[in-house]
Amino acid sequence: MGDLVHPSQAGNLRFADHFARSALCKLNVLTADARGPRIIGAARDGANIAIQIQHNSAGTAMVGSGNLATQFAVYNSGTLTSAYTISAVNLVNPSVISITLQNPPAITQALDIWYRYPGDTATTITPSIRDNSTDAVSNLGRQLALTNAAIAVPPVTPPATPGSPTLSAATGTTQLTLTWSDVSNNETTFKIERSLDGTSAWTEIASLPANSTRYADPNLSTATSYYYRLYAINAAGQSSCSPVITGTTWSLFQAWLASNALPVTPSSESGDVDADGYSNLVEYAFGCIPTDANSRPSIDYSMVNGQLVITFTPMRAEVTYGVETSVSLMGWTEVFYASVPLGQTQHVTAPAAPESGGRRFIRLHLRCN
Repeated sequence: MGDLVHPSQAGNLRFADHFARSALCKLNVLTADARGPRIIGAARDGANIAIQIQHNSAGTAMVGSGNLATQFAVYNSGTLTSAYTISAVNLVNPSVISITLQNPPAITQALDIWYRYPGDTATTITPSIRDNSTDAVSNLGRQLALTNAAIAVPPVTPPATPGSPTLSAATGTTQLTLTWSDVSNNETTFKIERSLDGTSAWTEIASLPANSTRYADPNLSTATSYYYRLYAINAAGQSSCSPVITGTTWSLFQAWLASNALPVTPSSESGDVDADGYSNLVEYAFGCIPTDANSRPSIDYSMVNGQLVITFTPMRAEVTYGVETSVSLMGWTEVFYASVPLGQTQHVTAPAAPESGGRRFIRLHLRCN
């Protein structure tokens, strides 16, 4: 079994006891009750290396004694020279040991880790890393198994581009919700940017933690289109930006439709659910209840000095109230079209009817801004 000994361990191992147990543990020869915890992987985060621990017995915690920094060796991948200086080793939790390097290399550098296993006696092992279970041999807890091969620490590479961004259908006047797929496992942050035209003036609006897949963008303007893109970041850099997606917040009219349990679709503007002869848009513009046929707009027509007059009181700031006239019902001419003060009654007079025809028609034309 001499080929299992790392060169840095020459002269430090007692084959007859713990080294034999460690090698047999690696080969899964010993029973689960006799095996101690072992290293199963490692990952890099700047100057720190997180070592993953697997417990093979009843251990629920890791216990260390002495200068644990002397028990590990860290090299560039594939080499056994110029070990990095370890400034600290911390037992973070039962499943993670953290190694801090004094002068860490670039995070794109792959590393190898070895766990050094010193000689010991049956009752005193210093330094040592053990679990908190009962070891029948030393009664001090089971030793962390020797690494008989290098534990690879892969280089950190930029995360993958977030996948499949979508905007959920608008359900309000001031918020849009963005979702995406987290297709990488090494991001630390997601950045979300927003634009009003999708090509320029991108502004970062959110910085979210790893594994995020959703963001609700609040406090938006009513009936406004927004464009979004996002990317992932880690210490090695950032991903490329996701495809640009766009969504539009509801208008106040659309929110009104939803509040009255009416479908929020383009055809709803001209719909007349209560069959009272007034479209949903007209009922909205005059504060009516669209599902109550007795709730009708206050629009009056009269003749004043031989001229047709339409009288109405605007009630919605986002609606433009227009008046059109015709002599044949075939072509209409605007005679009044403007946003007017709310609650101020308007009296609009149609031009005099032509002498030859003697007829004049007038109607109210509404536009929701």
